[in-house]
Amino acid sequence: MADEVLDCKGMVCPLPVAKTQQKVRQMTKGKTLQIIADCASFPSDIKEWCSKTNHPLISINTVGAVTTAVISC
Repeated sequence: MADEVLDCKGMVCPLPVAKTQQKVRQMTKGKTLQIIADCASFPSDIKEWCSKTNHPLISINTVGAVTTAVISC
């Protein structure tokens, strides 16, 4: 279970990643954030963002149109 949850369902690119970045800035280093999004580009966007920002992507899972990602802050 993640320390914090960010629900981005209904948001379109680039909002889920922008909201993720805002939330991560508010969190303590080492905590985990679960992001839930239904934007079709979110899986590739969050992978790229994690790579560029050095925030480890712990897990990513897509069921239907909804993707849940867990990252480390």
